[in-house]
Amino acid sequence: MAKPFLKIEDFICLIDQYQVPIFRFALGIIFLWFGALKVFNVSPVYDFVVTAFPFFALPWMFSLLGIFEVCVSMCLLFNRFLHPALILMILHLFSTLVIFIIKPSLAFDPFPILTMGGEFLVKNIILIISGMLLISKLRKGVCQS
Repeated sequence: MAKPFLKIEDFICLIDQYQVPIFRFALGIIFLWFGALKVFNVSPVYDFVVTAFPFFALPWMFSLLGIFEVCVSMCLLFNRFLHPALILMILHLFSTLVIFIIKPSLAFDPFPILTMGGEFLVKNIILIISGMLLISKLRKGVCQS
C-alpha cells in the first residue's frame, strides 16, 4: 500500500510553522484590495460609508481612507511596523462597528436580518479578531505569567 504524499500531521505542522506569514500576507492582500478600490474611487462601499459617515463624501476623505488601508497593507506585506499597523487596523475596523449603534437601519432590515451593509460589518468582526490573533502570535511569550 502506497504511503500518502503528505500526512495530516505533517500538514498541520506545516501550517503551524508558516501561520504568521500566511496570516500577514492574507490580511495584507485584503487591505491592499479594499484600499486600492477606495483610492481609485471604485469601491462598492462608498454609498454605505458616506451614508453612515457623511464627512467621507468629500472625495479626498474617502481616498485618504484608501491610502491609509494601502499603508497598513504595505506594513503587513513587507513585515514592517507590524504592531502599530495591526493596532491601527483593529481600531479602524472597530470604528466601523459604530454603524450598528448610530445607523442600525444600514445594518439590519429589521433586526436580526442583516442587510448587505450589515454583512460587510460582520466581516469586519472577523478581520478584527484576525488582527488580534496575529498580534498575539507576534508577541508570543510576552504575556506569560
